[in-house]
Amino acid sequence: MSAETAIMRFCSAELQAASRRLAHRLKRVPITGVYGDDYSHRNLWAELCFEVHNGRTPLLNTTWDHTLLSFAKEITANLNWHTKVLLSYYLEDFPENDGAAAVDELSISLAICNIARELAGWERT
Repeated sequence: MSAETAIMRFCSAELQAASRRLAHRLKRVPITGVYGDDYSHRNLWAELCFEVHNGRTPLLNTTWDHTLLSFAKEITANLNWHTKVLLSYYLEDFPENDGAAAVDELSISLAICNIARELAGWERT
């Protein structure tokens, strides 16, 4: 197995795990009630699943983006430095660099948000 393949597999698994952590945290947050009493949502994750399944609501796009990003930033901050370096390298599509290990926490957090939305699309509400 090549080094790039190993890094790709590791990073993919790490991003999936971080996204599941994000989902777990959202499952512990009470509902906002923004979708009304017609639905039996139990937590913020259920509301996100509803949003993903029914199409993004233009009025809520920014709110969801900020909400997910705030949770993802916390998860990213708790990753160890070596993992952040590899994830940054992976998300930049393996750029040639001068050996300086740059960490791009925002890109990592955004990737976690995107994968969490994909997970929400697979889960039934």
